[in-house]
Amino acid sequence: MAELQSQRSTTSSELEKDFEVNKPMLVEYAVGAKRIQALKVNKRIRQANITMGEVKWLELKSAFEAFLLSTP
Repeated sequence: MAELQSQRSTTSSELEKDFEVNKPMLVEYAVGAKRIQALKVNKRIRQANITMGEVKWLELKSAFEAFLLSTP
C-alpha cells in the first residue's frame, strides 16, 4: 500500500510539473480563443448593423416611392 501511495505521489508530482511547464501555453491558448470569440461576435454585430441599415434604406425608399405616387 505504501508503495502504491509513493507511485501515486510521484505521478502526481510529475503531472503538476508538466502542468506548470505548459501553463503559459494554456493561458496563451485561452486568451487567443477568447480573442477569436470576440472577433466573431464583432463580425456578427457589424453584419447585423449592415442589415439594419439596408432595412432602413428600403423603408425610406418605399416611403419615398409611395409619396411620389400619391402626389399629382
